[in-house]
Amino acid sequence: MMILCPNDHAAATEGALTELEQRDYKNQPFNIARGYAAGQLKSNQTFAAISLGSNQFVGDGCLIKIDGEEILKLALDSNSQLLLAVKLYGQNNSLLAHIENNEWISGDPLPWDIESSFQRLTIRSRKKDIALSVNLHAIPAQLRASLWKNGQKVELSPDKILVDGMVVKNVQFMGLCFVGLNFELDSRQKTFAIVPDSRFGQGCIVVEGTNQAERIEIALIRWLQLTGQYPGTIDGKTV
Repeated sequence: MMILCPNDHAAATEGALTELEQRDYKNQPFNIARGYAAGQLKSNQTFAAISLGSNQFVGDGCLIKIDGEEILKLALDSNSQLLLAVKLYGQNNSLLAHIENNEWISGDPLPWDIESSFQRLTIRSRKKDIALSVNLHAIPAQLRASLWKNGQKVELSPDKILVDGMVVKNVQFMGLCFVGLNFELDSRQKTFAIVPDSRFGQGCIVVEGTNQAERIEIALIRWLQLTGQYPGTIDGKTV
């Protein structure tokens, strides 16, 4: 027995995928032979925003950059669906997992406990030790992670963003909404900065609103203003 995707099932049924090819694929599965586990995440969110702990980032583009490398970024596809990109490094700078446009790959070796579904992905290095957690079912999308690069860590925990390591020590952010801004760390220059998107040269931090939903609504309007799209639509609603 062998499980096939709909396309290959049709090819096998019609004889286009021969029995010999099927046996070869079963004996040498592509991902298993290369030490990979991979999958696709689906988001129904139609605006660029994500919750990192008690903070939110609004706007497409890079959100966290370390030594010139984009570690976390957001985009929208042609149907305005949210796309996520994350690079998960270990403390020794080995690339352990990579999400690009909602497609994820976990590399070789696999020291992980992985749980995945259409809209969620959780990778644990050991029991209760979450290295990466993505929830694209939530709106806005939610992300928890320990993002390492060159001895610098950005910890995205349920309640805060913690920047700690070679560049800066124990800098925390809680309850803020960053619009058109990104974190940039440089381990060579020993610098940490909150930088406006180079496309616009400006951004803002939203603290208004009595709750997260109100703060994000205000931030999305600020984003539309920043990008010259105001008035516009947010999640199908005119603002």
